[in-house]
Amino acid sequence: MRSYLTPAAVLAAGVYVLLSGCQGLVKTDEVVRADEPRRPVAFESPEVARRFEAASGANRAQQVGGTLVGPAPFYLYGRRQFLGENAKFNDAAARCDTDRDGVITAREVDGLARTPGGD
Repeated sequence: MRSYLTPAAVLAAGVYVLLSGCQGLVKTDEVVRADEPRRPVAFESPEVARRFEAASGANRAQQVGGTLVGPAPFYLYGRRQFLGENAKFNDAAARCDTDRDGVITAREVDGLARTPGGD
């Protein structure tokens, strides 16, 4: 007995894939700068540390790159790159500590909140 894939069967499979919410066949996430050590930083006060954490966005995933292969919004291969936790903190601390003295002050945190990289 021979088995044939009829155009209707191929069409039905394609419609199923499109309507099932599957937007990609292969998707990988990669963490870059994952082994980066945390930069030593002091805060003027515990309140400044809390404000820095909120303003820096260090607790959210930050996509820094990636690749999609295929027609949008459905793709065959997708790869996303995200910063590691310490790398996000280090980048935010470098943006915030404008006088480079290693101590983050309330004024510097206020400046970070107004920059495009902050919230």
